[in-house]
Amino acid sequence: MDTIIYFYLDRKNTPTTQPCTLERFRQERYILLKIGVNRIWIEKTQIKRSLEFLEERVVTGDEGETVGEGGFFRRRREKRKMKELARRRESVKRQLWNRLGEVGTLFYPMLDYPDESYCVYEEALKNTGFHKLWQKYCGFPEFQDYVQDTWSRPLLQYVEHPSYLILGNAFYMQEFLWEKAQRMKSLQWIVPGKQYTRELAEFEEDICHEFGLTIDMHVLQSAQEYRRVRLRSRLPVNIIDFSGEARLQTVELPTESIWLDMCSMDEKQRRIEDGKCPLRYFSLKKQWKQSQKGRYHLDTMGKNGYNT
Repeated sequence: MDTIIYFYLDRKNTPTTQPCTLERFRQERYILLKIGVNRIWIEKTQIKRSLEFLEERVVTGDEGETVGEGGFFRRRREKRKMKELARRRESVKRQLWNRLGEVGTLFYPMLDYPDESYCVYEEALKNTGFHKLWQKYCGFPEFQDYVQDTWSRPLLQYVEHPSYLILGNAFYMQEFLWEKAQRMKSLQWIVPGKQYTRELAEFEEDICHEFGLTIDMHVLQSAQEYRRVRLRSRLPVNIIDFSGEARLQTVELPTESIWLDMCSMDEKQRRIEDGKCPLRYFSLKKQWKQSQKGRYHLDTMGKNGYNT
């Protein structure tokens, strides 16, 4: 069973001795560890500044310079500086590793399947440099399978409207749309040329013949053209988005529309929810962050340890 470790920046201003808050959700197909990394702890640890120091290049004198009396003493000073810099860097590394150990000590006992664990990072936490350091510390791969059917298909339960707008493609979309076609009023499909396959062209003909539904198909030359397309709909529409493009023109869509972001992009969520025409936005990462007691079976750390 896969374990998804979802790290997000806990923005609470209350000082805490714990580096993170932990919740454990056991679902049918996977376990979710929801970990809120304390903002004050991040600031005190100074991860970003420490990483910049560790990656800073060392500039020395010209290697081909003739070593006279002045050059000899300068090289000695440079060697002393290099040794001192190496000592400071080792000290910084040990401090960072110890701080990360504080986080690991809390949640590692909650991992049932360490070899099948994947990390997910909120964009705000990535901006602190935490993800770079944590990847070196824990070795768990970063989760990348958002558009696979196991992970993205559950989002389809949120569709409400009889009108659909598809951006991109996934192999199970034809089956899903065929099931919905009888009650469907309109279907727009915007897809890059590489994804407009013979199977998709045949599906376009079949759904028109079977249900009398004509697909408004728009084939792009490349995925880069998504940001140029003005997304329009007179009626509220379900947008099923596999595009992976964060900058999309959404101002001509009704506010009641539903956006299913199959790629779970933080920037896209911010743009859609804070834009001039905010839409109802759903993604896998948003689900993970908003997981609440009562909605899922929850195991969490408490007075008696944790329950499994």
